[in-house]
Amino acid sequence: MKELETVYNKEFPSKRLETVRDMFVFSCFTGLAYIDLYQLTKDDIIEKPDGKMWIQT
Repeated sequence: MKELETVYNKEFPSKRLETVRDMFVFSCFTGLAYIDLYQLTKDDIIEKPDGKMWIQT
């Protein structure tokens, strides 16, 4: 977790690298593979009746 926090808090000089960082951290927390992230759309994010957001692919 400490190493992941280091990556999460790392500042990058370009927006592109920040996006790559964010995708990497998101995949670590969700377990999604790169190809799943690449294919993810807003329609895949749904709100359940309990108010929590879920990924449904």
